[in-house]
Amino acid sequence: MTERTAIVAKPIDRNGELYQRRALETLPILVRQAWAGRPIYYGDIARELGMANPRNMNYVLGSVGRSLELLAADWNVQIPPLQVLVVNVGSDLPGEGFTEFIDDPEAFKKAPLFQRKRTIESLAARVRAYPRWRDVLQALGASLPPAPDLDALIPVGERHRLVGQGESPAHLELKLFISRNPDLVEVKDIVREAEIEYSFPSSDTADVLFTTKTTLVAVEVKSALSSEMDLLRGIFQCVKYRALLDAVIAVEQRELIATALLAIEGTLPESLRTIASTLGVSVFDNVREPRDAV
Repeated sequence: MTERTAIVAKPIDRNGELYQRRALETLPILVRQAWAGRPIYYGDIARELGMANPRNMNYVLGSVGRSLELLAADWNVQIPPLQVLVVNVGSDLPGEGFTEFIDDPEAFKKAPLFQRKRTIESLAARVRAYPRWRDVLQALGASLPPAPDLDALIPVGERHRLVGQGESPAHLELKLFISRNPDLVEVKDIVREAEIEYSFPSSDTADVLFTTKTTLVAVEVKSALSSEMDLLRGIFQCVKYRALLDAVIAVEQRELIATALLAIEGTLPESLRTIASTLGVSVFDNVREPRDAV
């Protein structure tokens, strides 16, 4: 029997092994997600940390969990498992290693999917409601980075100008290409329908909407001509589309999962990566049609 990651992983230490130092960087990201009320995918947090392989997050998150356990014992209080906010794409559940931080790991593993999701949702709610995350950061020697200045990134006047922009031929071609290639944005289920310019009842329009047996996936598409401000706007549009899809599913009484993501032809600036992760918006960049196919 292998030793539990929670026991093997050492607590956060800025002078320790690489995973311990990364755990120190991870802690503020997870607190940010707790305050935002959103989970974060393994791939997204690994990218923020500069890690090539998300699978290597296991010891990093084990270090975070071990540190919280030790701090809780020192304070003689309960601290919810912050690392519950790191989830897999598709299942929206933490990796198998997280079960080490659940009271009855074996019962959790044997439980039906809906029960496991309820357990995780309950823990995530405790994490979001916990009032002492600032104290935890201070106690473990971590600090939050400065918050992005949205007014500086996309001024009010520029917001109005972007709303009035028409569609370029490059944008239309990219939408069509993505609609025919759902694997480019990791739509893994069999696509039953791919719709261009899906119109919500609110009159908002998603560039592409994929419908599978289990999911509705709205895709906001940005060509290489898009400015940094337009890409930021696209991230926030994904937040809106996700909420609108949830509303459509609720009204139509359909048993589907809604998500929205951003697909861009260029590369997402690092200045926007944190904002996308905070809001739980997956970004697929460098999505383009091969030149020899044009």
